Amino acid sequence: MSPLELLILPDLEIPETVPDIAIVPANACLSCPQNPYATGNGHSSHPPEAGSPPGWWSWTQKQARETNRALLEKITSLEAEVRALKQQIFGRKSEQGKGRGFDPGLSPKEAGPPRSKGHQPGRKSPGRTIHSTLPAVVEIHDLPADRKGCPVCSRPFAAYGSPETSEIIEVEVRPHRRIIRRPRYRKTCSCPGTQSPVLAPPAPRLVPRGKLGISVWVSVLVDKFAFHRPTSRLLSDWRLLGLPLSQGTVTDGLRRLSPFFEPLYRAIVTKSRTASFSQADETRYLVFEASEGKANNKWWLWILLTADAIVYVVDPTRSANVPLAHFSGRSGILVVDRYSSYK
Repeated sequence: MSPLELLILPDLEIPETVPDIAIVPANACLSCPQNPYATGNGHSSHPPEAGSPPGWWSWTQKQARETNRALLEKITSLEAEVRALKQQIFGRKSEQGKGRGFDPGLSPKEAGPPRSKGHQPGRKSPGRTIHSTLPAVVEIHDLPADRKGCPVCSRPFAAYGSPETSEIIEVEVRPHRRIIRRPRYRKTCSCPGTQSPVLAPPAPRLVPRGKLGISVWVSVLVDKFAFHRPTSRLLSDWRLLGLPLSQGTVTDGLRRLSPFFEPLYRAIVTKSRTASFSQADETRYLVFEASEGKANNKWWLWILLTADAIVYVVDPTRSANVPLAHFSGRSGILVVDRYSSYK
């Protein structure tokens, strides 16, 4: 086997100790008994290459062995890295616990079987969660009247000790109507300047003359902006509960509620401008509403991020006017990509 074949076969196992190879000069006598390659007929069974320096074969095999060992170590390292990446991408994940750590240097046999889910043997159970802060609705599940006596002699049973108590957690979501009645009063005197009839102030409403109460709008806002669910899915849930609502009614109500959030938005913008370190980026944003001077629906959503606040700006253009308007009159560090508007 040639030295080249030793270099390209990383799986070849080479013994740690290699027998010494006799160094034969190139002009050695092929019939000399001191030549280990001599056959007695004037020919060599394995003559060295012409012009090879003394010890060339020993040096070549030593180099091949070292190269082979380095290649095997590299393959082992790469295989461990591949296992780690496969575990990171395709491995089982759990949001409830970290589980057994993955060691890329261990083989599956050394790592042992994977830990099962749930409570582990030998560990103290955390016990059930106590929900004592929830309001309680007491139900009495009593025996029927025909079972409150002895089935043989019919003598009635007597009460014994305290009742057995257990708990079941329930969730009840039920839409309802608030019927508001305001009694009318009229004056019984003839004093001038007294209004008649007299009523209590009307119930407060977020949307003037709107039929949806505050709890409805709180549910819509939380479901839309905290849970990121489309409003149509929330309305589908309510429809199953017996509350059909038009999506146009909810959309129009959200438009009417937007002025209530303008002071909060201005406060977030003010807080963002006081930061000394900011990040900015923009992305395409489709607005399906006709706008004067805008031929298409392609707008831009600008994100301005600081450690304490995030500002979103929807603008029809991708020009530098948006970052200039936000960061004008202040100095600091702005981390952005190489888009020309940030220059």
